[in-house]
Amino acid sequence: MLQKEIHLAIVKAIAFCCTNVSGERKRVWPGGEIYDYETWVQAGRPYPTRTLSASEVPEVHPLALLRCLKEFFENPKIKEKLLKSITRRTRENIGMIMGQSWADRIDSTMEFFNGTRYSENTLEGGLTIGGGYSSGPASNRYLNSEGSENLVGDPEDIENYYKRWNCEGDFVHERNIGIGWKVGDSEVATTRVDGSWGNFNTHNFASVYGEIKEDIRGDVHPYLLQDNTITNLSKIEKITYINMFLKKLCKGYQGEEENSPVDRATWYEVSEFINFYHDIWSSFAYTQGDEECWMSENITTGPLTHNLEERSTMYEIPGVWHPSEGGKWSQNFETIMKLGTDDWRNGIWKKKYDTYLQRIFEEDGKEIYFQIVGGVRENLHNEGLILQDRPYNTRGSSDEESEEEQAQEEQAQVINPVMGKMKTIMELLFENKEKIPEGLYLQLSNEMKELYELTS
Repeated sequence: MLQKEIHLAIVKAIAFCCTNVSGERKRVWPGGEIYDYETWVQAGRPYPTRTLSASEVPEVHPLALLRCLKEFFENPKIKEKLLKSITRRTRENIGMIMGQSWADRIDSTMEFFNGTRYSENTLEGGLTIGGGYSSGPASNRYLNSEGSENLVGDPEDIENYYKRWNCEGDFVHERNIGIGWKVGDSEVATTRVDGSWGNFNTHNFASVYGEIKEDIRGDVHPYLLQDNTITNLSKIEKITYINMFLKKLCKGYQGEEENSPVDRATWYEVSEFINFYHDIWSSFAYTQGDEECWMSENITTGPLTHNLEERSTMYEIPGVWHPSEGGKWSQNFETIMKLGTDDWRNGIWKKKYDTYLQRIFEEDGKEIYFQIVGGVRENLHNEGLILQDRPYNTRGSSDEESEEEQAQEEQAQVINPVMGKMKTIMELLFENKEKIPEGLYLQLSNEMKELYELTS
């Protein structure tokens, strides 16, 4: 779930991106329509007629950045990496480290670190904060510093602990090389420019995300400004801002104050938070605005919008100023996104995220956290294959209950033999995955998943 520190870290990273524009954007060019290095080269590398003053330099609209980040996280190759943190699997040497009772345990990385919430509300799950919540066993073990380890919570400790569980690419942390990146992946240059960890080379776009470079498309007319604000980005700018955001977030996010240092947000959740922010800020741009929580929390007198000129309710918020009055979008963005964060549990952004989850569930049937919470329906297991829940013990259930669940599953297969055959084929696929080329294995798994859902 959306929590205070990851929320503030994302806001800070986006505001930073808003105010950092290319050198080409800071100059006036003969002929115009030069906004990045590529267009400067195409124009024949001309000399600028002048450099803009600090007050004249444009900013990037936060919605343009949110749209850019949403496109990045929705790229199929990135989504495949994100899903690793919610895919249930066994873990090498877990019995030796955690005890033999854990030997057959199957957990997703988010369950293992963030914990699992059992509730009738299947929208619940993911990152939680505070002593009143149950964090995952891996986070508890780190916090208690069991064994001979001397764990102090610095970036190297956190990285090494994640490496032990083969999930260092799943979490937002200072040493994160890239989303979904593991020790066994090909080498990435991690040279530190001046020898300090502050310049640790994370999220090197060419090395880590080079495979999606051709998928990124520039917006139309990037040279047009609105109230001296950049609303459309070129391809080069998008790549630059994606890289800038990921690096800034890894550096700025120090985990949640009330949690174990390793009990923090995954990139999977960050991608969903970006979808949430994009949904809300897109609504602000329409005359009907966004009505969820603003009026009930007595923040505005109507749905929040900035598209009604002087009647725009956005400018009712103290500290939010119209561009004609000297307002900057980076400052307006921070002011709005920080509303109520001093009392996070009762603040508007926590309430809005809960409301958003309910809305997308009712409108689209989307359950962001269902795979983490579990339940009676099918969940993600075994590297992305969809199987019925196995009767492993995660809630203290007795052997009798497990046997009863297994009997019910076998009875269901007798009633519907097609489902039984499908399950057998999927298990055979998983058992022989090492003999099948990776691309073919994923394709077969997805086809079998769809077929299984049609027959269930």
